[in-house]
Amino acid sequence: MNMIGHAYLNYEKVDLAPFKAFYTGLAKINKQRIEENIRLEDFTKSSERNVLIDLMQKNELKRTKTELPLVHYLFSLFNVSTENKLIALKWAVFNIQSFESIAQTENITENNFNEITSKYKTTICDICRCFRLANHDKNKIYKTLTSIPSDLQELINQLDSIIGKNKERLKRSLPSLSEEDINRLSVIKNAYNFIVTQQKRQRTHSSQTRKSSKPIDQPTYRHKKVSLDDEVLLFTTFRSNEDTYDIEDQEQSTLQDHGFNFDEKEKYSLAFQKIKLMAQAQHHQKNNLMSKSNPRVYDLLTAQLIMQRILEKATDSPIHSLLLFSVLSLTHYKDIVSFSNKPCESNRTKKLYLNKFECYFKQSFDVSTFKSNHIKLKEHKLNTTNSYAIPLPQSYFSTLIQLKKWDMGDIESEVNEYLRTIGQDLTFNLTVENLPRLISDITLNELGYELESKLLAGMSIKHYVSCNYFSSTVVDLLDSYEQTLKLVTSTFDTQYIHNLSSSISFGSQQSPDVALAQAFFNELDRCVRQAADPFSCLNHYSIWLWHICMIITSARPSHSFPPNLDYIDFEMQIMGVADKEQRYASTIGRCIPFNDFLKAEIQHYLAFLNKFKTLMQILYPSEYIQPIQDVLNGQAPILLFQDKHKLRPFGLSDLQHIYENLDLQKNWTRHFCRYFFAQFCDEDIIKSIFGHDENMQGLFDKYSSFKPTNLSQIRNAQDKLVAILNLKGMSNLNEVTFI
Repeated sequence: MNMIGHAYLNYEKVDLAPFKAFYTGLAKINKQRIEENIRLEDFTKSSERNVLIDLMQKNELKRTKTELPLVHYLFSLFNVSTENKLIALKWAVFNIQSFESIAQTENITENNFNEITSKYKTTICDICRCFRLANHDKNKIYKTLTSIPSDLQELINQLDSIIGKNKERLKRSLPSLSEEDINRLSVIKNAYNFIVTQQKRQRTHSSQTRKSSKPIDQPTYRHKKVSLDDEVLLFTTFRSNEDTYDIEDQEQSTLQDHGFNFDEKEKYSLAFQKIKLMAQAQHHQKNNLMSKSNPRVYDLLTAQLIMQRILEKATDSPIHSLLLFSVLSLTHYKDIVSFSNKPCESNRTKKLYLNKFECYFKQSFDVSTFKSNHIKLKEHKLNTTNSYAIPLPQSYFSTLIQLKKWDMGDIESEVNEYLRTIGQDLTFNLTVENLPRLISDITLNELGYELESKLLAGMSIKHYVSCNYFSSTVVDLLDSYEQTLKLVTSTFDTQYIHNLSSSISFGSQQSPDVALAQAFFNELDRCVRQAADPFSCLNHYSIWLWHICMIITSARPSHSFPPNLDYIDFEMQIMGVADKEQRYASTIGRCIPFNDFLKAEIQHYLAFLNKFKTLMQILYPSEYIQPIQDVLNGQAPILLFQDKHKLRPFGLSDLQHIYENLDLQKNWTRHFCRYFFAQFCDEDIIKSIFGHDENMQGLFDKYSSFKPTNLSQIRNAQDKLVAILNLKGMSNLNEVTFI
């Protein structure tokens, strides 16, 4: 059996046998020697080192840090500074021995070796990357981790303590470690915590398996009682016995996994014994259920087998070609067998075009559209269509057309028979209803393209809110479609797909193009700078800043947005947004990061209000400037508006004169940003920004997959948005307006 590490030292282009030998040498070092002053030269000859250096100088290995993290980590041991050589080598030995401890934990065999190595791939990659970076001179990790722990749990506790202390020092602006170093230590802790968690689960599972094979000697007796209405009741009574205490002690770890924490008195009570047995049964049932695959969703192996069996006979068999077209067009076969001169309509939004000249299907969507009849405005739509077209293989049409002479009853009978043959040895229940779902299932579950999966399936926007805002290009969707096909059938020729490749974008037609967005913000900017007096300047300034907040945060139009100062953290650059309607007993809200530009503009606006307040104190009574004081005290939303010689909070009705002729919805900024952020942010992050995330997956929910690095991803996208729209700040407005 190979070592665990050897699985991550395989590369088709280069033979990495010298690295495997180097890895094996480190893995065989006795744990006691870690405490000694070991040297790399003691067990690595100069000739062997030269071989490794020659390998790393090959072009094939220069850009494989992501693909072969263990190779680059091992090689980095030769480039460590003199002061860190000893500690770096000791940590390398500790890490490698930790990797190999997985073999004992998981009980690896030849059958499950690939599955286990795939399970730990990300974990080992994170550890290798962090320690490889630690081998640079400027890194402080080795100065922090000066001693090698005795086991993994001690390491996790040590890292917890270090991270906690340095985060506190960072808050007090007295950092001993940079934020990047702290994040790197967190990655190491999380990676090793995963290994420890798996070890605990395996021990608990094996312990439970051993106990379940033997009957628990639990002193019980059963008896019957008759109720007042003559109903026979069965009772089971547990007798207290000292022999049961040992069993309960052994099961305590299993019960804690389910949240059962008992003190010493409860531990030996009769009620505890009842709960314990019930928990054992439920835990066993849960494990049996969770170990089963979902019988209603395609997995990759099932999809590959089905496509292989369909393609084997698709050239000669009309039924197999029909099944192939059903998969490729994501359409029920009955909607395909309609050989007329007109396109086949599988549903209200999909049409198939099948003839000897061209074969393709066209999918359209109900999306938000421009309501204006203004021709120039319609020319500035970001998306010129609300549909896409995907070609189908023309070479199979000559076989498919033979079904034109068949009776529909015969076709139905043959299709069902062939599906039974194709899926006879599969656990997946293959039917004519779920066959068209094969492409969309694999796109979602294997590639992780959620939006593209919904688009290919033609899902209604009523069932997937993100589709209401999306913008995508035809060529991008075709690329995702082609990736899925290559995944399920590598031998299938997909060149025909590029026949309809186009850079035309489709999706929400409520989003303007970049040129119109630039012109819109330029006009708002001009109105602020050319205002005739401070009062009109305040109104135009509030309108401008409202749109700036909307375009950067992608919030929904709301009377409570932008919020009070109490909900804006300028230091962390996070804004609390409550832009959904009130449901049940609480307001649906979320936190959105914002960039330096918006931070500066909000602060400039507050400085403007202070100068405005100073000027108005001379001309008006104190009641007039009270709304400004409320804003500065965090008691009211930050934007103000001058109306009928009074100051009041800014409202959505104050935008009416802008959108009367424009005929855009006030939330056009969300439609535009959905298109823009999709180019720079992951889909999960976009859903969190837009408030479309699933339960407990918000940006700062403790159960979410959100990482601190995602903040920089969002802010970088916001910075690029500011640059593309050529947004200008109002830093010099205060000096100009009040002269």
